[in-house]
Amino acid sequence: MAEQQQQQQQQQQQQQLCPPQDVIVEVKGTRLKHFERVLMKLLPHAEPRYIPLPSSPQISSPWPPWDHLPPAARVHGTLPGQLSKQDRATRKEDQLESMMQCIFALMEQHRKETKTGKDPAYTIVDFGGGSGHLAIPLALLLPRCKIVVVDLKRKSLDFLIAKAGECAKQINSLPEQNGVVSHKDDSTSTVTDMEPQRILPTAISNLYFYFGDIESYPGTFDIGVALHVCGEATDVVLRKCASHKAHMVVAPCCVGKTASQTKDPYVFHATGQNDRTIQYPQSKLFQNCLPCQTDWDALAKAADYNQILDLKDRRNAARRTAKGLLELDRQLFLNESYPHCQTALTRMHPLTASPKHDILIGYFHESTSNNNSNHWWSDCRTSETSQNNEEWQEDRVIKWTKAHLLNPGAASADIPATEAGTEVASQTGPKHEDKKTGSNSEGKDNGVHWTWHEEEEIRIQLQQIFPVSTTGNSSDSSLAPSSQHEISKISNTGTSHGTYVFPTRLGKRKRKLIHYVAEEMGLAHWCVGKKQKEKTVAVRRRHVITGTTGSTAIVS
Repeated sequence: MAEQQQQQQQQQQQQQLCPPQDVIVEVKGTRLKHFERVLMKLLPHAEPRYIPLPSSPQISSPWPPWDHLPPAARVHGTLPGQLSKQDRATRKEDQLESMMQCIFALMEQHRKETKTGKDPAYTIVDFGGGSGHLAIPLALLLPRCKIVVVDLKRKSLDFLIAKAGECAKQINSLPEQNGVVSHKDDSTSTVTDMEPQRILPTAISNLYFYFGDIESYPGTFDIGVALHVCGEATDVVLRKCASHKAHMVVAPCCVGKTASQTKDPYVFHATGQNDRTIQYPQSKLFQNCLPCQTDWDALAKAADYNQILDLKDRRNAARRTAKGLLELDRQLFLNESYPHCQTALTRMHPLTASPKHDILIGYFHESTSNNNSNHWWSDCRTSETSQNNEEWQEDRVIKWTKAHLLNPGAASADIPATEAGTEVASQTGPKHEDKKTGSNSEGKDNGVHWTWHEEEEIRIQLQQIFPVSTTGNSSDSSLAPSSQHEISKISNTGTSHGTYVFPTRLGKRKRKLIHYVAEEMGLAHWCVGKKQKEKTVAVRRRHVITGTTGSTAIVS
């Protein structure tokens, strides 16, 4: 009973914090999705900032290393744990190369600080490393380092052991100048040796594995890496690394699982229950901006896309901005909780390597307190050689999102129409027929332009439905549109605040015209219908709601 009462109290508090879902703040008269309203709360206070991916590493082996590694160490192949499809293997190699470039950049920073020419003898732990796609190449390319794979799946570790054994048999035939260390097949580890709390060797002398969850890993380490560990597991890795003051290179995955009502399989397998161990959002800034848990849930779900979004389509800009803000929350939490941890966000190269191509880098430096001035990413954003990198596309994505949500009347003059699509034209205003000459300014119909007479016809229709009223109330019986307007009323009969929906099958051009005229008249307007033949436009008055604190908001 006490638990039920506590849950009821929490629900009541959430309801007080969260506005009703049917009260939707309007920007440019467009009904916004929940996650877009969340972006409006966050973007005035925080923006994700990306740096270019570190350049290819200075190592003795040629880069990329795939053609110079034994077949068992490659992604593509027929062994258990390898990928049989070449296109998938190529994308995975792109992901691994990006991760390794970040790892080698951190090691290069160590060489600069210690003024030594040798690679540090680091212990690198690959959390959720599975069959060793990343760990085996690292072990072969970094013979001075100890590489440990941590995973909860016994089957994946079976594949790791088998691949390591094959590598040990194949590797002695490679030329020594390739920079790959020689190994002997002298490992005694078998599948039956897998027991919790034991770090066991493989056939590759500097490659080990640990069968267990991330939090229970008992050893110390210098760098923690994680490529696409799902949901909460990413944050468990970040906190594990930070608590050991270890550098980190993490590519998050499945961020939608951080939503409060979504089950996370990793949590169950690691703890035996579904109760979350991490509360989202994590940073103080995000907690202040998003006091309602449903706001975070909307942000996480919007950021969890599984297909590579069109990089030049501004319709996808808001979702990509949502993903960047979610990773920014992780950055801010690390900076707040661990003052000596310096963080940066970068992206895989190419961006088509994966839809989940964000990489969070963390570096611990004891002699400074959150000052990035001494690190390799400090001047990345001003380097002339990096100005044309595709990662800079993210700066433009955030501009597109802010222009749409925070400054809807502003023209996007810095975005070429060939990249932004027809939405640029619709936001910068129509090019309709000249009122005096009657000629179309563009001389063609591209689905956006219309004549002055067409615009005036829609304006007259809307004026009949929503006449100017000095009292704010009028009888709808005198406002009923004539049959020639073909407009139907669907709600709030008897008031001037009803919603009116145009008939379907108007076409994209006509719908854009209705949106434009309704916005000019100060009316709220939004799309109705999902399928093309069902799409139309709904229009209603805007009205002001005054809150308990005296604040006002224009809502539909």
